[in-house]
Amino acid sequence: SLFRYFLKPSYGWAIAAGVSAGLMASTKETWIVFAGIQALTLIIITFWQRGFSGGKELIKKIILRWDFWLIPVIALIIFSTLITSLFTNINGLADSLYVWSNSISRASGGSPHDNPWWFYLRLFAGHSEGLIPVRSDLWLAAGAAAGLFFLFREKSAMTPGRIFILTAGISSFASLLFFSFLHYKTPWSILCVSSGLVFPAVWLVESIKGRKAKIILWSGAILLTVQSVWQIYADNFKNYDNPANPLVHSHP
Repeated sequence: SLFRYFLKPSYGWAIAAGVSAGLMASTKETWIVFAGIQALTLIIITFWQRGFSGGKELIKKIILRWDFWLIPVIALIIFSTLITSLFTNINGLADSLYVWSNSISRASGGSPHDNPWWFYLRLFAGHSEGLIPVRSDLWLAAGAAAGLFFLFREKSAMTPGRIFILTAGISSFASLLFFSFLHYKTPWSILCVSSGLVFPAVWLVESIKGRKAKIILWSGAILLTVQSVWQIYADNFKNYDNPANPLVHSHP
């Protein structure tokens, strides 16, 4: 919704963005990290595409719009309504600050979930049963990186759809890098990363020209899909305590 508003500002997209932000902020406090990285990525891409003066002018134009300020206002109203249980527990607002304080404390170290910087790399490249010896996440990341590389080479042919793909892919890698620098690391902290990497990976498969290249890429995509299906089955019914499984919430 926020991306749509950024491309074509309107009251409708501002309300949708505010509602979405309010619901997410009251559900998961660390969501704000992903949202901030996505917003910063979109701003950087705007400057890259339009130049410094063009990007500055666009952002200034958006900030000066009345409907832009509906986004934080609506988000705050929904957040306050839900976090206080429909205003029956006003202390919920103070409790939300404590949650943030606790999250910052865990991120700085001293948690049972403290892990080395390469923890997420091990998750992506971890051993997996099936046709491919490593988890499909690694091949997805490789495809996404290749897709972003070719997208950057087509700066003059940027469309709203391609800008969205760039934003999703780059912000996913940036989020992975950001969380790798924190002491606190859990597999479920990066569930949003894989979903963002899908877009540039799929764009790569769709955009490649040439019959032979398409056959090779589509064969790889089908193999990756089969591997992913098997990986999901194995994670849930065979290796449900595998640390490489992002859905595992407790490890022995």
